[in-house]
Formats: sequence, structure tokens, C-alpha cells
Amino acid sequence: MNIKKCIPYLILIFIFSTIASFFAVLAPLIVGDLIDILFILDTSSFLTEIAKLFKIYLIIFLSNFLQLEILISFASNICKKLRQLIFNKIHTLPMNSLNSISYGEILNNFSVDIENVFSAISQALPKILGGLITVFVSLYYMFNLNITITCVLIFIAPLIYFLSRFITKKTNKLFKERASILDNLNSFSEELIKNSKTIQNFGYYDTLSNKFTALNNKFYKVSKNAQFFSSLANPSTRLVSNISYCFVGILGIYLVSLNNISIGNVASFLLYSNIFTRPFNEFTSVLTEIQTGITSFSRIKKFIDMPEYTVTSSILPLPNDTKFKGEIEFRNVCFSYNKNHKILENISFHILPGEHFAIVGKTGCGKTTLVNLLMRFYEIDSGEILIDGINIKNIDKTLLRKNIGMVLQDTKLFTDTIKNNISYGSIKAKDFDILEASKLAHSDNFIQNLPHKYSTYLSSSEALSSGETQLITIARMFLYNPSILILDEATSNVDLITEQAIQKSLKKLITSSTSLTIAHRLSTIVNSDTILFMENGKIVEQGSHKDLLKAKGKYFDLYNSQFI
Repeated sequence: MNIKKCIPYLILIFIFSTIASFFAVLAPLIVGDLIDILFILDTSSFLTEIAKLFKIYLIIFLSNFLQLEILISFASNICKKLRQLIFNKIHTLPMNSLNSISYGEILNNFSVDIENVFSAISQALPKILGGLITVFVSLYYMFNLNITITCVLIFIAPLIYFLSRFITKKTNKLFKERASILDNLNSFSEELIKNSKTIQNFGYYDTLSNKFTALNNKFYKVSKNAQFFSSLANPSTRLVSNISYCFVGILGIYLVSLNNISIGNVASFLLYSNIFTRPFNEFTSVLTEIQTGITSFSRIKKFIDMPEYTVTSSILPLPNDTKFKGEIEFRNVCFSYNKNHKILENISFHILPGEHFAIVGKTGCGKTTLVNLLMRFYEIDSGEILIDGINIKNIDKTLLRKNIGMVLQDTKLFTDTIKNNISYGSIKAKDFDILEASKLAHSDNFIQNLPHKYSTYLSSSEALSSGETQLITIARMFLYNPSILILDEATSNVDLITEQAIQKSLKKLITSSTSLTIAHRLSTIVNSDTILFMENGKIVEQGSHKDLLKAKGKYFDLYNSQFI
């Protein structure tokens, strides 16, 4: 955020806060004069002072109104920018960094933490700023009225401050613990919602209910203690303030009896007793909001300051509409999510433009990891990955991913119309093109049977079956027509008849793309130009379907296990 843009707001807030505080402190003097005038029955002076008091309260109202208007605008603007920074950060974080953060924590940044920052700015800032001004201006006027009573109030005020500081120091740890538990509670709740079918299927509700109850009870206890101990600050300081009020009244009456001060002055001091000590009371009342806001802002800042993708100076200045030929080469690529456990070791292969390449192997052998590295969701430990002879580290990520289309096994649709889901990534596509892409993917039939056809709004992942969801994703890819096509178990969620129809359609798409297919069903990749068999992060066999069967190795055994 640009600090310079905040300065005009802060200056205006300071000006109006100063005006409001100055006249709020001036009002008790006028009230004191009015009381003294009553004793001498001077009607003309009384009316003049009343008019003056009315003007003062009007100025206070207008100043507070303008200050509040600017303050709300300022706080809202900061929160809007923080939300934008969080949103932008999600799309610039490396995938491994993003995966290390719970969904609950990110959601809290967007909602709870932002609201806490807003409250801290809109509620705490005016009270602190106005309070400081009130204290210093009050001291000036009180010293002019009577030094003795002023010294009494000066002695009492620090007691209020230190009392509140002691209490809030004790509660700070509780508020941090509360925020941490809330993250876990949100993440846990999200998993309950997402996996409700699995939970009910295995009858796991009671077990999860116990875990949720334990976590919820823990949050309740910590929240209760944090709020209770922090709320003690205000009544405790008010007790001290009320005692000082009584003491000022008694001392004032005594000084009146000595003719050292007038009745009006005593009345002014009684008002000043509240005005002077009120900021200290308000400091304590907003300390909870301040420390909550600071904690929330530090959490947001921690997320925003996370290391992003490293942009190197070696990025080639390729036009944004560059279309890749589709040649892919891995040269001695090594990768590990954890340094103690290698996922890929010395992987090398070459895919020619337009070639249909397939990767097979047991679960966990590194098939999907290869795709993630090609997309630069993760960075390799060593070696090189090239597209059209260019190291992908020298290609802008946006351009790289613009040329690669992916159809994943577990695909989610966006909360939008079917039409917009198909044209995702091809926003300029015409209705005719969307319809043709849908027909090629064999999704047009079931879409036409929906109440609103292509305008059907998907507000839930349950609106369509997993197979229908996959067909819409494949239609999206027909429309996108990328240079490189990645199919990660793309037809795993459809029936065999639909799969055969899709395979025929995919052949049309594959003719204009380099395709990289990850499959467990070997029937879907028997016609591939090259098949790569992986095991424990290494390439074990490589060749065409016929060649690998002749070799009678790992692929041969896997093929026979499925078809014999």
C-alpha cells in the first residue's frame, strides 16, 4: 500500500478531531460561567453564554460528523486494498507455499482479519487521536482554573492507564490463541462440508462430532477468558474515575468555603473530571479492538510477505499471442517435495510437436508430478525442461500456461452458467463455437435437457454428476484448443460408452496439439505414439504399445493384469 496516499486522510482526520476535542474541552468553561452568572442574575450575559454554548456544540457535531465520514472512507479503502493484496497474493504464491496454508487461515484473512482491521481503524483511531488532544487541552484550561485540583486529576489518570495496561497484557496471549483455534475450527468445518458424503458413508459422524465438540469447547473457553479479562479493564478504570469524581467534588466544595474558587469553577472541574479521565477509559475500551486489529494485520502481512515466484531477468520478450509448436523435452530432471525424499530422478524424454505421449505406472510413481513441473506449479531441483527448445524458466508463466490445457481427474466447475464454464479461458468465444465444442465433447445432449440449457446456473457441485462435470471440462478444452494438451485421467469419471465417444472426439483435438496423457486404463492410450512407464520416480520403459508388449517387461505385466 502507498503510505503517501494515506497522508491526506490522516491530516483531515487530525484537523477535525482537533477541532471537536478543542471545543469539547471549552464547553465546561462556558457551563461554569453560566452557573456563576445565575448567582448574579445577569439575564443578558446568561443568554449570550447560552448562544455561545449552542454554537460550540454545533461545531462539535459537525466536526465529529466530517471526521467520521472521512474515517469510514479511509478504513474502507484500506480494507479494500488489503483484500486485493490477499487476492493477488494467492495467484503469485508458489504451489508448495499455497499448499502449506490451511483454507481456514486464508478465508480468515479475507473475512475476520479484514473486519478486525476495519474496527481497529474506525473505532480505535478517533478515540486515541481525540483522547490525546483532549488530555493536553484539558490540562491547559484546568491549570488556569486551579492548580491543586488539576494535580489531583493528574495523579489519578496514570493509575487508570497502568491498570488497563496490566489487564490487557494478560489478555494478549489469549487473543493470539483464540485466532489460532479459529483457523483450525474453520478448516475443520470446511472439511466436514466438503466430505459430507464420505463421512456419512463410513458412519464417521460421531467420531468427528466429538472432535468438533472438543475443538469448539476449546475455542469457547479461550474466547470466554479473553473477552472476560479484557472487559475487566473498562469497569476497573471507571471505578477509579468515579472515585476521582467524588474526590474533586469534595475538594472543590472545601476550596469554595475558603473563597479560593467559585461554584461555577467547581462545576467546570466536575465536568473536566469526566472529560480528562474519559480518554483513559476509552483507551482501555478500545485496547481489545486495537490488539485484535494488530494481530489480524500481522497475520495478513505474514501472508502478503510470503516469498513469491522468482522473476528472472532471463525471461524472453515473447508476444502474448505466441503459439507454441508443442515440442517438449525433459533433460535429467530431478525433483523432490521434501529434500529427504526424491520424487523424480534423472528424468529425460523428448516429445515431438503433435505427438501423442502417454505416461503410465502405479500410483505415486511421479506421473502427475511431471505435469505439475511442466506447468511450473513447482520448480525443479536440477535439470532442464524445454518447450520448442526454450527453457521454461525463460518463458513468462502466463504465456506458458496459456499454451497448455489441462483436463484433470477431479475437476470442479465454477459458480456460474454452463456457457461461461465452457468458455472459461475463451471469453471472446461465440455461442456457435461453444455449441460446437460441446457437441464434440458429447455434453450437448444432457445440457439441452436442462431447464435453462446453456444458461443453467451452477451454484453447487452437486448440480451435475461427476461424468457430466468432466464432459463440460472437455468441451472447454475443445474451445480453448491449446498447443499442448494434458489429460490426467480425463475420462475416469464417465462410463465406457461415453468414454469411447470422447476418445474419438479427442483424436480430432490431438491432431492440432501435442498431447500428454496420464492413464490407469491402458485401453485409452494403446494408440499413443510413445508410452512412458514410470516406477519410483524413474523411467523404466519407453516405446510404442506394440514395442512394449514385445519387450514383455513392466508394461506387459500391467497390460495383462487389466485384459487377461
